This record gives sequence, structure tokens and C-alpha cells, in this order.
Amino acid sequence: MSIRKRSYRFGGFELNTHARELLRDGQPVALPVVALDCLAYLIEHRDRPVGRDELISAVWGRTDVSESTLAHTIVRLRQVLGDSGNDQHSIRTVPRLGFRWVADTAIEETEVVAAAAAANEPIPDAAPMSDLAPTEAPSRKSRWQRLLLRPRWLWPMAALLVAVSLIVVFATRTPPTPTLPPAAPTEPYTAWVMPAEIDAPEDWAWLRLGLMDLVANRLRLGALPTVPSETALALSTKWKQAAPGVPPDPRLGISLRVQPRVERIDGAWRVSLAAYPNEGRALHAEAQADDVLVAARRAADDLLVALGHAPPMDGSRSPADPEKLLQQVAAARLAGRLPLALELLQRAPAQWLQQPEIALVAAKVDCDRGERKASEQRLNVLLKQLPADKNPVLRARVLTSVAWLHANRAEYDQAERVLTEALALLRGQNAPGVLGNVYSQRGWVRLTLSRLDEAVADLSLARLAFVRSGDIREIARTDQRLGVVAGRRGQPGAALALLQRAADRFEAVGAENDLAVTLIATAEIQENLLEFEQALATTDRFWSPQFARDWGRSICRAWVLAQNGRLREAATLAESILAETDASEEEALRAEAQALLARIALQRGQAEDAVRLAQQVAEPALEESDRREYLGNQMVLIRGLRSLGRLDAARREVERLRAWVDAAPDDWLRTGALLMEAEQDLAEGRLEPALRRHAEAMASAERLGVPEWLVAVAYSYVPALIEAGRLDQAGVIGGRIGAWADQDMRAAWVQARLHQALGDVEAGRAAEQRAKRLAGERRLP
Repeated sequence: MSIRKRSYRFGGFELNTHARELLRDGQPVALPVVALDCLAYLIEHRDRPVGRDELISAVWGRTDVSESTLAHTIVRLRQVLGDSGNDQHSIRTVPRLGFRWVADTAIEETEVVAAAAAANEPIPDAAPMSDLAPTEAPSRKSRWQRLLLRPRWLWPMAALLVAVSLIVVFATRTPPTPTLPPAAPTEPYTAWVMPAEIDAPEDWAWLRLGLMDLVANRLRLGALPTVPSETALALSTKWKQAAPGVPPDPRLGISLRVQPRVERIDGAWRVSLAAYPNEGRALHAEAQADDVLVAARRAADDLLVALGHAPPMDGSRSPADPEKLLQQVAAARLAGRLPLALELLQRAPAQWLQQPEIALVAAKVDCDRGERKASEQRLNVLLKQLPADKNPVLRARVLTSVAWLHANRAEYDQAERVLTEALALLRGQNAPGVLGNVYSQRGWVRLTLSRLDEAVADLSLARLAFVRSGDIREIARTDQRLGVVAGRRGQPGAALALLQRAADRFEAVGAENDLAVTLIATAEIQENLLEFEQALATTDRFWSPQFARDWGRSICRAWVLAQNGRLREAATLAESILAETDASEEEALRAEAQALLARIALQRGQAEDAVRLAQQVAEPALEESDRREYLGNQMVLIRGLRSLGRLDAARREVERLRAWVDAAPDDWLRTGALLMEAEQDLAEGRLEPALRRHAEAMASAERLGVPEWLVAVAYSYVPALIEAGRLDQAGVIGGRIGAWADQDMRAAWVQARLHQALGDVEAGRAAEQRAKRLAGERRLP
């Protein structure tokens, strides 16, 4: 039996479709397999233009490959064939359609014995019956063409050495029986590049993280979603004991792990990459060169080819010394060795520091060190050197860093303006990671400004971009922020689901700080749901004495302790914040701690202390950082003034509060203002106006659907209704909050008053005892 061997000859080249090789003047030309596939398909369909979608589907076997990957492949073919964008002698671009092969081409066909041909073909694994059964009648299509129309197979080392001189092999854990490697997955891999294993002198230790970062960036440039190096390092710390064959935590969404290894051999560098898919056999890529970074990039490019991705177009260039500096600084930053990163930059030639990439890294190192003014100066100089039309992606990255500095100073309008400029630069660019960062940061700014609909839109687009880039940590951060927005919108169920998903990912990654922030947000939602014991258990997950000086954790823990009636512990934490933080650096945090101490004083019945402490709160700082906490402090101040009989002063504060709320309408704030007006009317003896205002406040609380507000309003509304003799109406409101009487002191106390008014002494006594138990160190009315 024999089969046909077809070759195409054109302009000094020969493409052998059977051996899958391209020859120039008889010598093999090194091209990725996808480039050869692409070339063959164009030539075999030279009678017509081939659409981009058709070409992607035929060569890659799936439709989710980006057009930029196809464009890279076409550019590489044109470089080899002597074409350019203007001189298209071989591959011509057909506007709005695709490409067409136009070179004069001769066809040569020969017959070879089937057995000899089979020697060059891999032997397939046993396939399922559905794969072996014929699906169509035999046609005139060659096996080459039929393979192109199926999911593309990856080929073993022997064929690639003959065809394109690539150094990619497939490893198996069983005896070396020739087998056909698994097809590329229908869903793209998300890769995790681990720290490199090093067999080299000590002064090359930076390669452990530097090479990890380089390979990850290289895979990312080849359109392979790859987790950022910061996340990869955290993962490696958490999962360092896992064997290569054990898949990572499924919550991470990682489907491919890449282990780099670098060796110094006879003055040259050998870099090998072992890639472990969750399913299927391991893949190996290896390259050797005098320069370690050249070897790493070549190995990464070969791995991209094996995974069905086109490598970036600069793979043949040797990296300049500035690139080595960038990798060394990246390694130092990843390891948290900021003095080393600074020293590396200070030792670099001055002209290197003028290069935009290095200048941006230097600005980030300044920011890491807390030198934010120096960082901003570098960024501003860099913006002047980067016109928008020359390097839009890099300029967008610089603008993102500038916006962060603005947001850090609470200059939210400026931050939003800068981020919007960055988004305009990224329009049409293939930079999903950068795009995700910009949308995420702008979403956070808009969340801070309580523009929730706009925040959700930005965060949703950020999440989509991070999925494309494979940034699992930023996906989790986006879920976290969307959870906060859901909480602000009065959607606690959705909020807790989003926050739990984010917490699971952070825990799997080993991102301790991100996990703590997520748990803090979770505890806040649980407080609003009146789940105080659960909130305390949530803080237990991030709390231990070693974090006592982590003020974000401390202030959250303090508030939750107070809500559980543990006032002494809460006050101790708040006081430690005031004693140990810098007034100029932590103004908002100190204002929140002061507000908590004011509330604790009021709950202890110490009205004078409560008023004094509430008046000392740095109001602009609290108002800008958290409008809801500002409202809470004003409520403490007003109630404290009334407890002291200073009704006129309390009235002025109520009026001021109402004007503040009216200036920036918000249902949460409006509910609080209505409640303060109702309580003021009641204190001044105007019962009917007080009841009307209470009814408005309760209706507003119902619209919010937040248990905290329902109970807070009922706490003063039910006694007022009882005083007015409207027991039926009081029963309706009291019954509305009865479900929380076992967990909230105020709800239990309302039940006691209601049962007593209705003459049910036993039930009233039981409810009162429950209220006392829940009160802890708080004083009941």
C-alpha cells in the first residue's frame, strides 16, 4: 500500500506537507508548527482568500484564539519568506476578510510505501469507539487537511527535530512506547510558573525568582493566561510540598504548572521547562545559550508552540543588560528585598534609568519604600517622555500608578480622571492585565465615592479582563469588591456569596492580607445582618496577637467585640490605635477609633464622655473615608446631647445632619437622618410628628432591607407607639423584628416592652432576661 507525498515549491523554498518541514535551498527553516500549519492551509486554498476565522479554526482547532496570535504568525511567515507589510509577494492581506497565497507555486507529488510513511508518524493511543467510528464517507482530503479541521494535535520530539529544529519533547511516566500526545484543550490553559530550580553559583541566586518572572511574562505575551508572579510566589509558598502530579486546589482555576530549571554547563546556560497539565502527560521544553535570559526565552517560546500558541515576535533577539537589570529588580521585589532592589537601581548606569520600563520600576520601588513624593516625581517625568501615540500601554501603566497615588491621598476626582485617560489609551490594545488593573482601580474609586452602579460596571469589566489574563488573585479581589458593593446595596446574600468565593481563592493562594481584608468586609455584612457571634468568629480567622499592630484588623475586631457587648476589650484595642498610630499618617483610622470610643461611652451610660469624644472626632477625615461611620458618630453625638438634656444643641446637630444628607442623597444616610429627627421630636414632646417621622424611617429601612436598620428604627418606634396607646401597630413593628430577638439586645428589649404592655408578664420577663444576656457590658435603657 502507498500514499501520496505532496510538496510545494516557490521562490527557493520547499514545503513538504508529509514531513511537515520548510526548506530553503535544501536547508531546514526553523518555524513553529502553527506557522507551518498556517502556511500549508493558505497554499492549499490559494484559489481564494481565506478568512481570519476560517484560518484560526483550521490551524488552532478552536475559535477562542485571538486575532493578535494569528497576526504574529503571519508576520513571522512574512519575515521568513521575505515579505513585508507593503511588499506582499507571497501572503497578501485581503481587507476586511483575511489572507491569500499569491506566490507562483509548483506542486510535486510522489508515492511512498505506507510502512515507510508510517515510520514517521506517531502511533495513537487507544481511542474511544466514538472516535474510531467513521463519521463521513472517504473524501479526497488528505490526512493533513483532515487533521487541520480537527482539534490540532501536538507532535513529539522526533518529528519536530526533522521538521523545524525545535527543542520540544513530551515526557511520559510509563515506558517509552511511541504515543500521540493529547490534543490541545478546548479551553485555554491558565498557567502557574513556579520559582526556578537553580544549579549555578550563589551570585546567580536571583534567577530563582527572576527566571520565574521572565518565563511567566513570556507565556503571557504568547496569549497564554498566566498568573502574576506575586501570586505565583504566594502559591509556591503555600503548596511547596505538593508533588508534581498533584493538581493545585481546584478553587484556583489553574490547569497547567510550569517548573523552570536552570543549569550552568561548560560556560553555557541550559534552561528547561517542565509543564504539568492537570490532565494528560507532562510537556518539556529546553534551550541552551551563552546568555541565560536568551535560553529562558527560547525555552518559553518552544513551550508556547507545544501548547498551540504563537510566540511573541522578539524571540530571536538577545536581551540587553537593562533587561537583566529589570529581571533582577523584579526578583528582589518579589522576595521583599527592597534594599537590594534599590541598590541594583543605584548601581545601574544613568542612561539605563532613562529607559521608560526601568524608570517605571524605579518609581514602583520608591513607592514600595514609602517614598511617594519621589515616586510621583519619577512618574511625572516619565509621562512627559511617553507620548500617547508611541507607547499607549506603557503610558497607561504609568497613569495607573499616578492614579493610585492620588487615591492614596483621597484625591478621588483626580484619580478617576487619570484612570479614564488610561482606559482611552488601552482601547484596541491587547493588554488584558493592564486593562483589568485600570478598571479595577477606577471601580474602587467609584465605590469609595458611593457611585455604586458605575463601580459595578467597572469591576465587572475588570473581572472579564483578569479572566483573559489568568490573574486569579485579581479575579478574587474583584469578587471581593463586588461583594462590598452588594453589601452597600442591601443585598447581603449576594454580598456574602461573593466574599466567600474571594476568601476561598485567597486562602488557596495563601494571600494572607487579601484574605484578612475580605474577612473584614464579611464581618461588616454579618454585623448588618445582626449575626454578631458569626462576625466574631469571622474575625477569629484573621486575628491573633501577632496582628495586634495591623490596624485594619484591629479596628474591625474592636467594632465586632463592641457589638457582642465586650466593651473593655473593644476599648483597649481602640485606645491602642490612638496611642500608637501617627496622627498625620492615619487620620481616618484614628477618627474611626475615636468614634468607637464615643459609642462605647454612650453604651456604658457615660453621656458626657460620649459627647466629648464624638466632638473630638476628626470629622472631615471620617466623612471622606466612610460616610456611614460619620453618620454613626453624629448619631452618638446627638443622643449624648439629649441624654444630658441639651435639646437645643441636639436640634442644631440634627438639622446639620439633615442638610448634609440632603446634599448627597443616599438611602442608608437618609434612614439615619429620619430616625434622628423622629427621636428629636419625641424628646421635645411632639408625639404625633415623632410617629410620622418614625413611620418614614421604618419605610426607608424596609426599602433597604437591612436588619440593622429595621431593628434600630423599631428600638425607638415601638416604645413611642406604646406611649401613644397604639398597641396593635406596636405589635406589627415588634413582630417584624422578632426574628432577631435571640441575637440582638435591642430586638430582645423591644419584645420585653411589648409583652409587658400587652400584659404577658412571663413572656416579658423572659425577653428581658435575654436582652440582659445579649447586652454584655452594655447598659439597657
